[in-house]
Amino acid sequence: MAKKIIAITMVKNEADVIESFVRHTLSFADELLVADHQSTDGTRRILTQLQDEGLPVFVRTEYRAAYLQAEVMTALLREAAEARGADLVVPLDADEFLLPETDATCREVLEGLATNDLYHVVWRRYVPAGGDDGMFLLARPLRRTTSWDKGGKCIVGGAAARQAELFLCQGNHCAYVLDAQGHEERIKGTACALSIAHFYWRSDAQYRSKVFVGWMNIAARYGSDTTRGGDYRTNAERLLHGEDIAWQDILPETEACSLAGRFAPQTLRYAGAAHVDVFANVYGSALALAQSFATGQAEKPLVTSVVPYCGAAEPFAASLASVQDEVYPQHEIFVPVLAGALPQALRTSLDHRAGVTVLEAALLAPGERDVFDALAKRAAGELVEWVLPGETVLPQKLLRMVTCFALQPEPFALLLSDGGEAAEAAELFAPVGVTAGQNAIVPKREAAYKQFLGRGKLPAGGLASMLVRRELFDACGWLRDGFAEGRPRYFALLRLLFVCTGAGMPYLGMIHTCYHGGAPRLSLEARAWQQMAWHDCLQADGGRLSQGQRAQASAAFRENGIAILSRAVETGEDTSTPVWQTYQSLLQADAADRPAAVSAVPQKPGRHVLCLTLSLGGGAHVFLGDYVKEELAEDAVVWVLQPYPPAVFPPTAFCVYAHGRKDAHMEIPFCKDSIVQAARQLGATEIFINHLLGFALDDVAAALSELALPYTFFLHDYFAMCPNFSLIRCQARMCGAADEVSFCRAAFESIGMKDWTLARYRETMHGILAGAERVLAPTHYAAGIVQAVYPDIAIGVRPHRIPFPIARTFQPAFADERPLTLAMVGAIWEPKGEPWLLYLRDVAARERLPVRIVAIGEALKQYPGIHYTGAYEREDLAHILAEQRAAVVLCPSMVPESYCYTASEALLAGYPVMTMNLGAQAARVQRTGAGWVLPQDTRTEGEAALAAWLRRLVTPMGRREIVMKARQAKHFVNGEE
Repeated sequence: MAKKIIAITMVKNEADVIESFVRHTLSFADELLVADHQSTDGTRRILTQLQDEGLPVFVRTEYRAAYLQAEVMTALLREAAEARGADLVVPLDADEFLLPETDATCREVLEGLATNDLYHVVWRRYVPAGGDDGMFLLARPLRRTTSWDKGGKCIVGGAAARQAELFLCQGNHCAYVLDAQGHEERIKGTACALSIAHFYWRSDAQYRSKVFVGWMNIAARYGSDTTRGGDYRTNAERLLHGEDIAWQDILPETEACSLAGRFAPQTLRYAGAAHVDVFANVYGSALALAQSFATGQAEKPLVTSVVPYCGAAEPFAASLASVQDEVYPQHEIFVPVLAGALPQALRTSLDHRAGVTVLEAALLAPGERDVFDALAKRAAGELVEWVLPGETVLPQKLLRMVTCFALQPEPFALLLSDGGEAAEAAELFAPVGVTAGQNAIVPKREAAYKQFLGRGKLPAGGLASMLVRRELFDACGWLRDGFAEGRPRYFALLRLLFVCTGAGMPYLGMIHTCYHGGAPRLSLEARAWQQMAWHDCLQADGGRLSQGQRAQASAAFRENGIAILSRAVETGEDTSTPVWQTYQSLLQADAADRPAAVSAVPQKPGRHVLCLTLSLGGGAHVFLGDYVKEELAEDAVVWVLQPYPPAVFPPTAFCVYAHGRKDAHMEIPFCKDSIVQAARQLGATEIFINHLLGFALDDVAAALSELALPYTFFLHDYFAMCPNFSLIRCQARMCGAADEVSFCRAAFESIGMKDWTLARYRETMHGILAGAERVLAPTHYAAGIVQAVYPDIAIGVRPHRIPFPIARTFQPAFADERPLTLAMVGAIWEPKGEPWLLYLRDVAARERLPVRIVAIGEALKQYPGIHYTGAYEREDLAHILAEQRAAVVLCPSMVPESYCYTASEALLAGYPVMTMNLGAQAARVQRTGAGWVLPQDTRTEGEAALAAWLRRLVTPMGRREIVMKARQAKHFVNGEE
């Protein structure tokens, strides 16, 4: 049976070597445990990217500033041997590469070692003598010392580690046990057929950073007047006095060598971007030491941590474990049981944990009314943290936040750590009020509450992001009124802490640094529950907000409700429970309060247009706004009717609103009569069909016949011929036949039309198109695809026009950048070509091409190796492309786009565009010559074309071609197809 081999390491600022180290180490080890000593370069980013690949790398952060390698590596040794059952544990530094000294591989040698023994590994120093940073380190030309270094390193058998309490010495040179008097008793390891290649010096910058940072961290532990430090101390002083230290000074006697054939070859994907910034690393280390000094100087009052049990064991256990891992020395923990009963196994576990007190009804002392009263009487801390089930905190949270309380000159009632990414969807747990440029601000508590209340968002870490003065909890009854049947109501809890109590403590501290571990993952029903708590606070405190803030909050409440209900329906959630019924009643009551706002829109003679449109976003909605401005705004009143709720098929209602006034919409029944009545009551003189996704087509056809009003039908995509309107993944793409296949059945079911057939669908659509006064498409390309299905329908062409000026921001210098930046813009998902984007990334990484790939726009998922900038305003795109120094814009859609706004915007900004030979944007690029159109009729053909294009692009000839293509963009005129 194969042995389980686990490697362990402690790293700091090893970005230039970490990928080579990890990939080589995992060629013989089953797992790698990494303690990152607060690296300030790209080390942690690369480790995360390697984890994202699925490699068995497990990373934790060492927050103590001093260089405690022996203690940290000993803890990793015990975790590997005891918790993970390792048969062999291999301690290594990130600049150490294990090599076989025979023809066997490292793994084969390790498999032959006994698990109850310790082994001695010889080592010598190596330096890279050529190649580049993007090459696997062991594949580069090398030089090495002509003799072995003194001492060596050790490998520990897992059984030996489990049988005795072993310690690793600083540097992992040996292991030892303590005798009865506490003296170290070193264990002599058995020789084995392995060695270590030690890359102590890899570049001037890396070495300077290593020496300065290493000596500071050693001095932080032992002092500057110490016998410790060795070469770190000596060489730091030499560098400080202006000496240049070359690798030849460190390794005077070396020989050329090659390790080809001695290791498993590896391909690096991330190391090429690594850059050693000596100042940044030294500054980061100095800052950590200063922070450590401040923490040591601050008084350390007792802190009470409260981790309530609310009926679910798993999230509670995760929260409690994170609180117990906090490194703060003066700490007590209370577990109030607010719902259900503690499982027996959990109770037994808690009974054996020092410093944890369980509070439940059966254990209350005389005079204690409930667990909240017991908390008030028993908790002794001057400061208090609450960590609700599912919330987590980082180990240094209390140490850092207590220091802030103690040393901050401004007094405040509570401290809020609200940094980092939102842990959940938009309606909850998004950071509010803090930006990366503001480390500490002190607003009034009520002002902060208004921000949370008006936006419907909470601190990113929930209650776990806070540390609060004891007086505030005493004043608010220890949050008793913030729970209902044991369930936390976040906004009610926020209200208690921020505005209802402690009038003598008006201020709070808000720091950007994130010391919480994240918010809980809430179920959809739990989200609805929290939204109702927000609604209650809006009802109670709406008067604190301005009229605009109240309108914004009301709109956000409705939008959140639509999103949550839509997801519930999509995922088959049981919405008949009391929580869901109450939530839906609130949303319906909110909708019922708003019809008057719609009818209050002034009527005027002339054109009254009723627009039928889908409820989802995208180009169709962008077009509708532009169309209203350009063709209807002068003399028309425009109303919009769309299915409701959005993204629910079939929908349950229509919503109707004046264009541009969606915040004041009314809901009407989802039926043919509603379309007819809405048109008549609003005085419609014509109808504009922008999109019919979500509508009952029979009802639309009947309503149009009954109304007998002139109408225009716009073909944004291919919904008029196929329920799979983008034609994504359809093998019969652009088909003209009505032969139904299983793919068609799935498309119908996905939009709530499971009883329809393709023949019935096209017959109904044909009737609607035939009755239109005008049928329009944005391009002849799109019109031709639809006309192949309906040859008797006359289809006109109205190209889209970008309704705002676009600056030409492309600069020829962008084509000379190293690396070259390629930018995909717009929605980043499969139909728009995300698989092609990922393929380009993989080619660039595999072949180490100097390419940087940027995704500008909303992405459903983010992948390593791609830089995501997030959503953007259309008017800003040209400037964002310039900021990113993009050389080429990618529009590699996998569907036959009917227009593609982003291609037009890129061309107007002067950027060349790459697209596949599919869609209207391909015709546009081909006509102007402002880009490349690549073949992709098969997957293999597309991949070959993309790879060849990318290889050519980074050559001098390819870079000149970029500039030439960009010049051709001037031939595209806004408003042309």
